[in-house]
Amino acid sequence: MNIIVKTALATALLAPAPIASAEVYGAVRYGVAEAEASGFEFNEGRSYGAGLGYDFGLVRIEAEANRGTADAFGGAIEGELTNYSATGLVDFEVGGLTVFAGAGLDYSEAQANLGFTTIEGSGDGWHYDVGASTRINDAWDIELRRRAYDGSVDMDFIGELDVEATAWTIGLRKSF
Repeated sequence: MNIIVKTALATALLAPAPIASAEVYGAVRYGVAEAEASGFEFNEGRSYGAGLGYDFGLVRIEAEANRGTADAFGGAIEGELTNYSATGLVDFEVGGLTVFAGAGLDYSEAQANLGFTTIEGSGDGWHYDVGASTRINDAWDIELRRRAYDGSVDMDFIGELDVEATAWTIGLRKSF
């Protein structure tokens, strides 16, 4: 795993909240995904993930695991991309919504089921997120998020593939 990704993930997971008003939160997300791997189009997929973060008010940091699944060639190839990421997000209050944007680093694991064999690989990349959320009550937020990932994965005997993936998810965040 790339040293930058290791450092970012360790920081996001282990950093203590430096200000008393910071909130720790957990999140779950589910949605739709599509991807392109070196020209092969994957669509009609699903995305789901879970994260743990610190909310400092204007800024949040989050460690997250996301998995996207999608098909190519009418289902002949089933692909799966799992990203372990560290993300920095900035929140802006707009009306009754919190609009947010951010970016982060990813360590990725990919798998493609070709029907007769499964190939696997790993790599790294980066992503950006944009979305909006609203507070349901003192502890819960609901959000709509768009995540765009760009990276490369070294797949078994195929070699390195450039991967772009997009996911639209709806999720819940719980403050602790």
